[in-house]
Amino acid sequence: MIDYSDHNHLEQLSEYLWQGPRSRASVMVGAGISRNAIPLHGEQNSFPAWRELSQLMLKELYPDTPIEEFMTKTATRIASEYSSRFGEAGLEDFLRKSIPDDSHKPGEIHRLLLKLPWNDVYTTNYDTLLERTEVAERTYSQVTKITDLMNPSPPQIIKLHGSFPCQTPFIITESHYLRYEEEFAPFVNTFRQSLIVNALVLLGFSGDDPNFQKWTRWIQHHFDNKNHPIYMISSSHLQDVERSYLIDRGVTPIDLSLVFNAAESSSESHAKRLESFLHKLLNDRPARPERWPRSVSSTSPLVNDESSALDVLHRWRSERKEYPGWIVPTDDIRRELFADLNQNYGRILKAIVEWTPVERALIFREILWRFDISMLPLESTLIM
Repeated sequence: MIDYSDHNHLEQLSEYLWQGPRSRASVMVGAGISRNAIPLHGEQNSFPAWRELSQLMLKELYPDTPIEEFMTKTATRIASEYSSRFGEAGLEDFLRKSIPDDSHKPGEIHRLLLKLPWNDVYTTNYDTLLERTEVAERTYSQVTKITDLMNPSPPQIIKLHGSFPCQTPFIITESHYLRYEEEFAPFVNTFRQSLIVNALVLLGFSGDDPNFQKWTRWIQHHFDNKNHPIYMISSSHLQDVERSYLIDRGVTPIDLSLVFNAAESSSESHAKRLESFLHKLLNDRPARPERWPRSVSSTSPLVNDESSALDVLHRWRSERKEYPGWIVPTDDIRRELFADLNQNYGRILKAIVEWTPVERALIFREILWRFDISMLPLESTLIM
């Protein structure tokens, strides 16, 4: 059985992203994306997750006590205790030491992410990986302090929680979050304005990420679900309880393990899912009329199972939506459409035997449209 909800949400997100002349989607980048950075030669440390960062602080705070005794404490509470013990400067030094920004460079996921036409890019990360990512297609201005907002030059990379090496405070303690809306009101207002007009994509967050919890709670309080959609992209499989938790917070989950039919749970497979997601969005860029359809049937993989049939369904649906509106396509285009149908039609009918009537109806819609636009008579197998 195929779950279409995540596929449909992804298609909706893509439509927001590619609305012209300026995108109607912004992205907020979390710590999970930094874990895809590439270490420089000789570097052994990787970017820590929130749990690992908390454990490092606990080891310094309570060196003679097992960490397990304190794991009910939140990351923000642990950071608050660290600041009380070692001072704000000590906490900042700890973060610079624990997050290996200088010894890593942006990876492929950073590059693919910034090639997309985001309205703006927000991040709660302190590292400089996004700013150091070079893409030919777009130039981002950097916003690390309030005064940078006085002369906006979109698209922007907006550092909401501080930036290495010295744009402090690095927002992490309970008191930081409590004072944030007052002390950083221009950042809050900029983000609020974006939510009024744009969809928001949360990338590199988990449900227990303190930044995710703080910002989604703030959105719920101020917007009461009257904002544009908020999508959370998960590279790991979401359980039903996790999905319900996100939906209760006004967040629409998109589970990449369902969208791209990947069962593995290794960090490498997570990265591959993220890359597939970003490639999919890049490939959804509307084609210029003279280049429709973008896909070439002779180079498209043949349908051999349910997964590849689903891939063809999504491709055909995208091509139908991008159709330039010609009354009659040229002979060359009709021949290409026929070749595509000819090599996939029979294979699709065999691959979708176990699909529900609703699922089969979705792909029959695309088949019928292609027969119609190609000016071909219907196959008897389809009529029956």
